[in-house]
Amino acid sequence: MRRITPVLLAGGSGSRLWPLSRQNLPKPLLPLIGNGTPLQKTAERLRGIDFYGEPLVMAQAEHRFAVAEQLQSVGTQARIVLEPVSRNTAPAAAVAALIAGRDDPEAILLVMPTDHDVPDAGAFHGAVEKGLAAAQEGAFVLFGVAPSGPETGFGYIRLGRTIGGHPEVHTVEAFKEKPDRAAAEHFCRSGSYVWNSGIFLLPVRPFLDELARLDGELLQACRDAVAQAASDPDFIRLDAETLARAPSISLDYAVLERTDRAVAVAPSFPWCDMGTWAALWKRETKDERANALLGNVLARDTQGSYIRSDGPFVATLGIENLIVVATPDAVLVADRESGQEVRRLVEEIEGLACMGEG
Repeated sequence: MRRITPVLLAGGSGSRLWPLSRQNLPKPLLPLIGNGTPLQKTAERLRGIDFYGEPLVMAQAEHRFAVAEQLQSVGTQARIVLEPVSRNTAPAAAVAALIAGRDDPEAILLVMPTDHDVPDAGAFHGAVEKGLAAAQEGAFVLFGVAPSGPETGFGYIRLGRTIGGHPEVHTVEAFKEKPDRAAAEHFCRSGSYVWNSGIFLLPVRPFLDELARLDGELLQACRDAVAQAASDPDFIRLDAETLARAPSISLDYAVLERTDRAVAVAPSFPWCDMGTWAALWKRETKDERANALLGNVLARDTQGSYIRSDGPFVATLGIENLIVVATPDAVLVADRESGQEVRRLVEEIEGLACMGEG
């Protein structure tokens, strides 16, 4: 079996988890659920599996020491690629493909965000094995997740027929990105749609060929950034000026929704995107009133809420279905189901800060 190169995406700001997640310490580097950070748990998930090679970790340059220390603490050897400017997942995947392709043009990448919770590692590895043969034949393999409800913050995939010789791999009939509530409810009822997990198996040579066809400007900027990168024993430092020429665009939009090579593995492992406070509330241990209580907090007459303090003492009284998160310099109080709107709130806060500086 051909070995797979895992690509761990550890960039991004995670603004929906403000005020805990900040630009200088994004959610993959934070202890969100239990012991360890999402980055560490993703790295540990790969340990001891023979068909994974040394990972590539895509990280922002300003986080380089935290990333290196966290990986070292869990015994993971990895090549850490530093992005001097944030450019979303398509340039990150292109850079990883170019670097992996220098060692092995026939390499297969397993591209994974590091802010996902995958509690059943065995089922996850089984799904990767199911998709590997299709990837070796040149397909771009997505991993579908069974919807647990009509979420409007996720992308959906409509599964088509199964592919000959790969009974659990389907054609992709359509992508539906972040639908409204009515559409999401329809997708869940239909049984034909799955969530797009954002995890992909990509064969390097076909992927780069397809990217050249669909967005040659993006690929060339990434080629130049890799060619002019500075390497040392600890990091591969991409060239800032050339990488900045690449558009900031997701892998889904740049390639997967525009190619005829996309296929999807049917849902086969539990998965949680830890991108919102509501998602963390669902995964946390709760008290008899469905409250997740973390840190120095006291909840009285409180129901269905996520109460967390990484700073001052927090007490709640007579509330229901709220998010209350306190850090040493900020407090968030929000309806539990308004998690997708926190990003807009952060943008407004940042705008006010810029006005104040002016």
